[in-house]
Amino acid sequence: MKNLIVLAILGAAGYFAYHYFLIPWLDDFAPPESTNGFSIPPIPDQCRVKGEIVVDAIHDRKTGKISDVLLDQYTLRFKTCLKNAGFSDPDIQETYEKINQRAQYKSKTATIEAAPD
Repeated sequence: MKNLIVLAILGAAGYFAYHYFLIPWLDDFAPPESTNGFSIPPIPDQCRVKGEIVVDAIHDRKTGKISDVLLDQYTLRFKTCLKNAGFSDPDIQETYEKINQRAQYKSKTATIEAAPD
């Protein structure tokens, strides 16, 4: 029973030592977030759903499920939401490019998964 108590105390001490000493030390060696000096602000919560709709719309446009007009409407709504949230025009364009890249990746993975064996 004494061994179990000692193990529990050592486990708790190790846990706190790991979280309070080792993790902050490792944060000093983390790679930089952006190498180009231009970081995009995170997408606001009120625009996040519209961004996901744009990702789905780009994917659906590639598969022919929706028209270009409908894709343009979803894109305009997303960009307008970002503009109302205080994004600058370069930030909006860069954010849209990231959304477009995510949709391209989604299309590629869906094509790979749908391929017959």
